[in-house]
Order: sequence, then C-alpha cells, then structure tokens
Amino acid sequence: VGFTATSPATAKPYKAAEIYSKQTYKYGRYEIRMRVAKGSGVLSTFFTYKNGSEQPGTFWEEIDIEIFGKNNATQWQSNVIIGTNRPTTKTEGVHTTPFSMGDGYHTYVLEWTPNYIAWYVDGTQTRRITGG
Repeated sequence: VGFTATSPATAKPYKAAEIYSKQTYKYGRYEIRMRVAKGSGVLSTFFTYKNGSEQPGTFWEEIDIEIFGKNNATQWQSNVIIGTNRPTTKTEGVHTTPFSMGDGYHTYVLEWTPNYIAWYVDGTQTRRITGG
C-alpha cells in the first residue's frame, strides 16, 4: 500500500522540553514555571510517571497537570492515574482560570505526601485529594 501526499509537510514553530531522571523519586513538592501553548488540539503538561507503567501487569502510577490549549488556554486538568488493570483508575478534575495561562509564565505545583496530593497554580491551591 502506497501513500501519496497531497501537500508538502512543513515544520511548525513549536518547541517542547522533557526532563527525565533515572533516579526514582516519590513524595515531595514538584514545581515548574512555564508558559503554556494556546490552540485547539494542543496540550501542555507537567506530570510524574513511573517507568514501565505502560507494560502489561505493571502498576501504573502517574500524577498530572494538563493545560488545554483550546478556549484560550483557560482550562486545565488535575489527575491521578493508578492501577494494574486496564482501564486504570483515574481521578480527573477540570478547572477554569479567569485568565489565559498562555499569556505569560505561571507556577504549577504538585504536592505529593503519604496522606494527600494537592495541585496549585501561582500559589493558590486548586484541588486536594486525600487517602492512600
């Protein structure tokens, strides 16, 4: 089966970064200062992830901040994904800000302790979940 392009592909002026560590970290305060991208279909993220979580039978562990580029980048999602069965357990929460997170730099924080996980934007706690 062949593929014929009807128009030439062009590079987009998008930039991205990833910080990856071979060191395992658990509880703590994870903080980033970033300016997110605006636009439909664009997602700017900051998350923790356990290596190998995508493997069958492995316990998936992930804590997310996901900023949606749509709607002028005024909405974001906090989430914890855990479990060994697919689909995994998710605790999604969607939040709206009174400003565009793409108009400037903002500070996002994940605070993970043995008793709770909390999410902050610019020093204001937006969500907290408690439990194991």
